Amino acid sequence: AVDLKNEGKFIGFAGFFLPEGKSDPELMIALDDQFWHQGLATEAGKALIEFAQNTLKVPRITAGADQGNIYSLQMIRRLGFVFEKTELSPANLPVDYYYLEL
Repeated sequence: AVDLKNEGKFIGFAGFFLPEGKSDPELMIALDDQFWHQGLATEAGKALIEFAQNTLKVPRITAGADQGNIYSLQMIRRLGFVFEKTELSPANLPVDYYYLEL
């Protein structure tokens, strides 16, 4: 869960999941649209990268977003992720996947 500091208001979620058949945790961030474009997703992403390095101690993490979701893709690149591949989602939409070596 992602809560606003000092307010305790739920605004979305952020964390990792392990996709079936994969060995690298995938970063997931989803915020209510009224909280977009405020740097909150980037802040959550930075905290999660630190968590992956220091607590999970994994060598690599991934992140992905639909090609049409330009703001999420910009955030992923801003966090230092490197493009890896494009795959079709179950909804038949192209998804760009990125990785980050820790």
